[in-house]
This record gives sequence, C-alpha cells and structure tokens, in this order.
Amino acid sequence: MIRETNDVNISNKERAEMAADSGADIFVRIHADGSENSSVNGILVLCPAKDNPYISHLYSDSRLLSDNLLSAMVSATGAKNRGVYEVNNMSGINWATIPVTIVEHLYNF
Repeated sequence: MIRETNDVNISNKERAEMAADSGADIFVRIHADGSENSSVNGILVLCPAKDNPYISHLYSDSRLLSDNLLSAMVSATGAKNRGVYEVNNMSGINWATIPVTIVEHLYNF
C-alpha cells in the first residue's frame, strides 16, 4: 500500500517507484470515480494501450491484470461492469515499471 494517510503530496512517478521498489509483481491503483449523472455506477479499469509510447512493453500483462481484476470484482460485488479502457494519457499509468491497472469504482446511493 502506497498511502496510509491523507498525504496526497506524492507524485504519480513516486507512487510507481514505490510500487516497483517494494518488490510487488503488480501495481493496482484504486480510485473513487465521480459523475454528475446519478444513473452511472459500477466499476471500470484503466490499463496502458498497446501502442502506449511509454510502457507498451507492459501492455499484455497489464491488460490481463485489468481483465481478471475487473471480472473478479464484478463477480464478488455484483457491481456493473463498465469495462476496460486502454489509455495513453494517464501519468498514474505511464510511470509504471510493473504491470499496472487503475480501478475506478462509482456507487450512487
């Protein structure tokens, strides 16, 4: 776990370095998503795109991680599956040196 307090003064690069330096095999970032549309809910995950200019070499393992994690979370919680999105523009992904995914969960009550 990278952060155990409300200290948010950790850059995305530092988070990726901490994950890799810890000896972890994967880097999973968990975020609370938001929407002004109250009908939007569920879980989506983000992973590097196949043509990501920074970490394309992590694509296959990151995509497998993302697919498996989303499937398991949806199965365990009954949340709506909002899919896997492949991205090139997320600094929270692009500094990674190990397979990476970002989980975005959104629940409107």
